[in-house]
Amino acid sequence: YKIVEVTFNLCVIFLEEVLLEYFPRNYLNQYISICQRNPSPLLGYILVDIETNKMVAGVLARRQKSKGITNYENDVIYIEMLATKSQFTRQGLAKGLLEEIGDLGSDMGVKRIELHVSISNAAAINLYYKNGFKMETKEKDFYRNVKDYQGSKIALLLVKNLTGT
Repeated sequence: YKIVEVTFNLCVIFLEEVLLEYFPRNYLNQYISICQRNPSPLLGYILVDIETNKMVAGVLARRQKSKGITNYENDVIYIEMLATKSQFTRQGLAKGLLEEIGDLGSDMGVKRIELHVSISNAAAINLYYKNGFKMETKEKDFYRNVKDYQGSKIALLLVKNLTGT
């Protein structure tokens, strides 16, 4: 696989090629609209299969203020999306992307990564816990504005402290 830094155009393609497998189209369209209006630069990486030149996994994030409840004052890297196409799961791609975004955060002087994950997404929760994330809080209606979302409306806010920053 080759790793490519995210641009807005690549983000849109990634949403179409990878995330449409997991999220309803209207959610992805809403996300694109938010990306267009958000002044904070989009960060992240996409993995491309060298043989097929197709996107197989990616992580989209932003540097922003903490969403946590612990009065964390510093900027964090907030992971907005992390996904691997189903036929490429269990190959360590998501783990590698988490490491890359952690390295990027460390290079930027950020000391913490945050993300939300649906409480019904056991595979993702397990991945995050294995990679050093810890639960900070539960949010009951996190996905309330997502039409056609089939998972639980409850999300966990997971955090990981970065060392060496």
